[in-house]
Amino acid sequence: MVRAVKPTIGRIVHFNAPCLDAALLRTYAAIVCAVNGDGSVNLSAVNSDGTWFPCTSVIEGTTEGTWCWPPRT
Repeated sequence: MVRAVKPTIGRIVHFNAPCLDAALLRTYAAIVCAVNGDGSVNLSAVNSDGTWFPCTSVIEGTTEGTWCWPPRT
């Protein structure tokens, strides 16, 4: 049986940021700051320059504007 992992405050996830080139998907590291009642999360993401930015009401997925778990290596 596979159990789905639920996001909790403090967990590290990936944020799939919107990009000007629709063929590209820019992924940033992010920390879960809040889990909302509808299942979405609020994130604090960091870009490659070290600048943090907020992302609110983000749903899980693999497309632009969503979050996902980092792949296991």
